[in-house]
Amino acid sequence: MKTSFLKITVTLCLFVFLLISSPGQSQQNFGDTSSIFAPDTGQRSIDLDIVNMEVESVLKIISDTSGWTIIPSQKVRGKINLWSKGATARQLLDNLCLVNNYVYRQEGNVIYMMTKDEYEQLFGRTTKTFSLKHQKAESIKLLLENGLTKTGKLAIDPWSNTVVVNDTAENLKKIESLIARLDQGFVKKRFQLVNAKAADVARILDKISPKEGPFQADVRTNSIVVFNSQSNVSRTAELIAQLDQDAVTRVFQIKFQRASELAKQLTDFVSSTGDAKTSNFAHQIIVSDATNQIIVTGNTSKVEYIAGLLEELDSKVVTTTIPLKHLQASQVLSGISHLASKPENITVDSLGNQLIIRDNTRNIEQIRKVIQDLDEDLVTHVFTLEYAMVEDIENALKAMVADPGAFRSEPRTNQIIITGRASQVDRIENIIKKLDREDAYFTRTYYLEHASASVVAGIIESFVSRQGTQKIYSGQTRRDDRTYEPAGPGPPEVSPTPTRKTLDTNITHRTLGSRPGLAGTKISKTEKVTIPSVVPPPSPPSPGPVATPGPEIAAESLGMVGTVVADDRSNTVTITETLATLTKVEQLIRDLDVPVNLYSYKVKCRQLDSLELDSKLTSLLRPQEDSFSVDNQTRNVHFTTIPSVAERILEILEDWDKPAKQALIRAKILAVNVSALKDIGINFESFFDIDGTDIILEGSLPSQVGEDRFGSITVRKLTGTQYETIVRAIETDSRSQILANPRILVLDGQSAEFRMATDEPFTETSIAADSGQVIENVRFLQVGNILMVIPNIREDNTIEMDINLDVSSLIEIRNGVPVVNRNTATTTVTVKNNHVLMIGGLKFKRDINVIEKIPFFGDIPLIGNLFRSERNELADTELVLFLQPTIVNASEGEYRPSQTDNLEHIPDQINQDIPDSNVHSNIYDDWLSYSNGGKW
Repeated sequence: MKTSFLKITVTLCLFVFLLISSPGQSQQNFGDTSSIFAPDTGQRSIDLDIVNMEVESVLKIISDTSGWTIIPSQKVRGKINLWSKGATARQLLDNLCLVNNYVYRQEGNVIYMMTKDEYEQLFGRTTKTFSLKHQKAESIKLLLENGLTKTGKLAIDPWSNTVVVNDTAENLKKIESLIARLDQGFVKKRFQLVNAKAADVARILDKISPKEGPFQADVRTNSIVVFNSQSNVSRTAELIAQLDQDAVTRVFQIKFQRASELAKQLTDFVSSTGDAKTSNFAHQIIVSDATNQIIVTGNTSKVEYIAGLLEELDSKVVTTTIPLKHLQASQVLSGISHLASKPENITVDSLGNQLIIRDNTRNIEQIRKVIQDLDEDLVTHVFTLEYAMVEDIENALKAMVADPGAFRSEPRTNQIIITGRASQVDRIENIIKKLDREDAYFTRTYYLEHASASVVAGIIESFVSRQGTQKIYSGQTRRDDRTYEPAGPGPPEVSPTPTRKTLDTNITHRTLGSRPGLAGTKISKTEKVTIPSVVPPPSPPSPGPVATPGPEIAAESLGMVGTVVADDRSNTVTITETLATLTKVEQLIRDLDVPVNLYSYKVKCRQLDSLELDSKLTSLLRPQEDSFSVDNQTRNVHFTTIPSVAERILEILEDWDKPAKQALIRAKILAVNVSALKDIGINFESFFDIDGTDIILEGSLPSQVGEDRFGSITVRKLTGTQYETIVRAIETDSRSQILANPRILVLDGQSAEFRMATDEPFTETSIAADSGQVIENVRFLQVGNILMVIPNIREDNTIEMDINLDVSSLIEIRNGVPVVNRNTATTTVTVKNNHVLMIGGLKFKRDINVIEKIPFFGDIPLIGNLFRSERNELADTELVLFLQPTIVNASEGEYRPSQTDNLEHIPDQINQDIPDSNVHSNIYDDWLSYSNGGKW
């Protein structure tokens, strides 16, 4: 008995021990895993020092320490760094998953480790129940199972008519949307007809949409009753709306064609003809493929018109053959296949050289007529020209002959031989009669070897000019409303050129003294080029002693007769004229196109260093014939070329070598007490217009360590007298101070900088991280007055200035950090030459030393201290900047104003002594004479 009790006790102890040592349910981890698991074998501490180790090796160490079986997925890969001191295995695993975006799931002693995406796919499913209202669960089960994912599951409960789906959250939304579309109830809707009869509409609906039926016709109320799903009822409503119109509805039974294809042919035919009777045809027919019918709704005329078209198109399909006499059947097929109902309805019998057509009789007759026009008998005709030359008209005639071998020209006999269809030959004969006349005109292109195309064209136009003639040049268009006077003499010697007509008075012409032959035209770069449809050959013929005429084309392609076109790029002249005039022009071109001698030129360039002439002259000169050299020491440029090119180069060099403009900038920077400004009537918060009045500009007002600043930038233009009055009035106040009075000469568009600054030293203290040693470094901070001005001189003698003012001072060194009082102003203004700009509005606070004393007694040595007092006070100060830009003649290095400039200057020095009462009174009176109510 005792033995049995002992055995039972031991067995119960072992059972309890097993319950405690192994968890009774599976656990999972996602996100913060340390809060889910109870203390177990994973509480053993581990010391690790791992660098760049594979994650599988780290997991093995955790497994050996904790006794877990860890199974990672294929995506748990990579190298990690891990340092641990006294951490438990559970903590290491939790933090490893947290940092590397892993997730693990524990079932007993087994841990499955994976990525978050894998966890979502395997264990992230959600279960949702859907109750159906109208459909049966068994009827839609198959459709819903097709929408599940690979791991999704679906079950139905026929008793409660519910569907239970277990799948991912994303796919559950798709299943829910699908169930909503499937679980629709039937609705009953009545459609009241206005125009059509209910019986007729119901009969048509049964033929067109039998699946949406049945349709009940209520003849008594002339309405249609539909009982179906909501979506089918909506589609039926659209059909009824089309049928219930104030029109006639007819049903056409198609016998030989397909109704859908025939409807498409009708639509294409009507859209191509644009007939007003059937403009809305595509919206008035309904096709029933089941019964091969077309239902047409419209007014009587439209329906009858469409009925006629259907009768022609829905004719019996027959098969016929059309033999060809002269043309090849395979060649004709591509040109007539579009005339058949389908391209495959026409086939080729190469052996018999015939076309086999299977189509309706209407299309067959149309194809037969086209083939008869194409397959005519060939004839050959010889045309002997009486006035025109073969070369004059052959290019125009070749384009009309389909077969190039059917056209031959005989220049020796001046004949043209054409072989083709009789109708085609007749058309060509009519064209030849129009061209082979004494007054017919043609277009020829002449390639010049020596002379300039523009110069030759100007001389030729005097022979061919007539009413309405338009001359077009490369880079310019020349018309009859202005005249051109030729320049001076130059080789070759020719007779004086008659008056020529040009478009733009901006085109200048000049004679360059004794330089021979420089009589060319300077063409404005802003003019547009108008070129007719003349296409010159890709390369000119070999040069010869006489200009060579190029191919001629019919003048009708160019426009009016008498057109002269000069292309300087290819050096060609294209002329449209009669044959008699062209013969005279050719002789004139032979006389003009003679060799021209080369001449040497020397030009002195003052701005040679900045011109970069090596690359620029290469593009201006002729590459093979001309040459040039640049002497940097003497600043001379030597080049050898023909006179017309030399004239263009000389004008360009003259334009490039203009001396750069300069500006003399005089500046004065003052720190003025605000109360002193008010005493003399200056208020920068009142503004004026641009000419002599103030402008407010929001400038750059950065933050300051210390007291606040406020105000805006105000710009005013002053004359010299106004400036002197203001400065003398300001200098009477002992609390004001002149900070700087610089001047500088600067090129147009360059930056001028006034820098009167001091490098203030301060000590920067730091502590070394490794040794803790205190390190002191001496730094320098630049403070003072910095003014940057960029002048831009305009053509109207005004100066646009970009102004940047920076006034700073060191207040103190606070905890090793410098505290700086900084005032900045940035603006852009335009001022006339030699006028003064006054810029103000930047306010700040400044420490000043104020001395108050009794006159005479306060200046006595030793005892004078009894009659005076000295104190420091924080005064409101305003920064005022005066600028006077002056244009300087760069060629002479000195200022030379124009007659319209104001000759008043900022004085170089202003008397710093306080004037006596009389002088001060006069200045103050002058000041008030410029004021308005005591304020500017």
